[in-house]
Amino acid sequence: MRSSALASAARPVLVVTGHQQPQVEAALAGLAVTIVANPAYASGLSSSLKAGIGALPRQIGGVLVALGDMPLVRPAHLDCLIAAFLAAQGQAIMVPTHRGQRGNPVLWPAACFAEIFGA
Repeated sequence: MRSSALASAARPVLVVTGHQQPQVEAALAGLAVTIVANPAYASGLSSSLKAGIGALPRQIGGVLVALGDMPLVRPAHLDCLIAAFLAAQGQAIMVPTHRGQRGNPVLWPAACFAEIFGA
């Protein structure tokens, strides 16, 4: 997933770490990513989502949430989500589907951030 994110139009690229933080940071050394530590990672995925969103620049229009274990997701998939998001003027949640099933990654508009933090 890391090479897909970096090869896509998504910027900035943040990586939220938790379990095995030193190993993850070592694996990403030298890449154009910002590491965001989540000391509360054991409390669940939502804590990582909140940590990542909290580290975004304030003027950001949305966040593309991609899991680290999605090797079949290519830069073109991410760019397609970004293009759809821009076409919707940043006002819609973009969710990919495959064979009628929703999946990841998901692109959330900034207008949803307050609700995400309330979860």
